[in-house]
Amino acid sequence: MEETIHWEADIPVLEERDVVIIGGFFAGIACAVELAKADSKS
Repeated sequence: MEETIHWEADIPVLEERDVVIIGGFFAGIACAVELAKADSKS
């Protein structure tokens, strides 16, 4: 029989955004530049 564990936490939402960029090397920088050109709320 498998045991299922459910975990909950009260994590506050500080801001709502369309996109989150994880990383800051070439791919992250290029992504941020393109999102800024497209006027995304990131």
